[in-house]
Amino acid sequence: DGTPSSNYKMDIYKPGVNCDWTQEFARQALRWERRLEFAMEGIRFFDLVRWGIAGDYINNYFAEEKTKREYLKDGQFTEGKHEYFAIPQNQIDFSKGLYKQNHGW
Repeated sequence: DGTPSSNYKMDIYKPGVNCDWTQEFARQALRWERRLEFAMEGIRFFDLVRWGIAGDYINNYFAEEKTKREYLKDGQFTEGKHEYFAIPQNQIDFSKGLYKQNHGW
């Protein structure tokens, strides 16, 4: 019948009405906007790492999802290691000691 199936109650930011532009609120708004924009895309991972919340966020995801998906039962994000990729050994060798392996690898 043309009636919308969902009502997300979205609105623009209105200072004093639905937001106060403090530093903390601005950070929260930015993170929320980027979460909506890049959900399930690889770039989202780099946002989480840059903000220093990747470990908590991803491990919370694993804790919830491993109860639903068998292939995630051993999923774990290790802080200090999984933020970066391992540098291939042949590249380290080629650099003649200039490159050092990322921590944890």
